[in-house]
Amino acid sequence: MALSIRVHHYDRRAEGLVAFVALSNAGAAPLAVPERFECQVEMTSGFTNYISDTRYTVFLQPGQDVVLSLTNFAIQLPADTSNWTVNVRIRQPTRRERFVNTLMRCGVKNWRFLSRLSGPPRKDEEFQWQECRSRSFGVSLAPPVEIGSDEDE
Repeated sequence: MALSIRVHHYDRRAEGLVAFVALSNAGAAPLAVPERFECQVEMTSGFTNYISDTRYTVFLQPGQDVVLSLTNFAIQLPADTSNWTVNVRIRQPTRRERFVNTLMRCGVKNWRFLSRLSGPPRKDEEFQWQECRSRSFGVSLAPPVEIGSDEDE
């Protein structure tokens, strides 16, 4: 199992910095990647650790890329972040998960039907997990430029 993690882009918001990440399955087997990111953040004011967690799981076929562009998949970072890394746990999807994912990719959108096919959720302890750690991402955003400010005159 091999997962590649990279930053697709950053977005400044009132509550801080938002990182949108891209995941790539660099291995030969399908992957299940729960949307749980454990981040270690270096800021100008010190260090912090935190977890960004959702109840969703992304399924990646070999060679498939996905940009986690929805707001609930984005990683919230403090405004003064200078460097950060992220840890992600991955596993192989179950046969049932692969089947349901195939149906979804083929256009089946009946969530009640798909939910029944998926069966009850399994406990984390029932899976064999592999930890993946990203390289250190440096944050370099240009400060916002004011257009038509009084200083230009």
